[in-house]
Amino acid sequence: MGTPASVVSEPPPWQAPTEARGRKQASANIFQDAELLQIQGLFQRSGDQLAEERAQIIWECAGDHRVAEALKRLRRKRPPRQKPLGHSLHHCSRLRIPEPPSPLADPQSATETASNEQYLHSRRTSARIRRNWRKPGPTSYLHQIRH
Repeated sequence: MGTPASVVSEPPPWQAPTEARGRKQASANIFQDAELLQIQGLFQRSGDQLAEERAQIIWECAGDHRVAEALKRLRRKRPPRQKPLGHSLHHCSRLRIPEPPSPLADPQSATETASNEQYLHSRRTSARIRRNWRKPGPTSYLHQIRH
């Protein structure tokens, strides 16, 4: 019995095929030769809220294997996700009946009204931020490159 043809025809694992030797070698880090402003522009154009911070981390770690870990750490800084409301409850939570201001309002109730308005504004802002966090950002493709 002889040696199987597949074993005889395969080149040794340490020797690259002829067509592969002529190609340019791929870079493990696509940001290796990029400048800080270029990276910031990339993230800003993609609509990233933390474009400057992400770009700074990538630029500092350029050529380093820790780039993916740094981006994962940034990703963990996101606020914890809350359970999504049902469709009908979600719309009801936005409804608000404005109350007419009373002419004889005391300063305490005026302060409470102002703090309630700030609370509602911050909730709307945080809901908008949460919606934007769900959009795929530049880190999603970086994660795929790393793994």
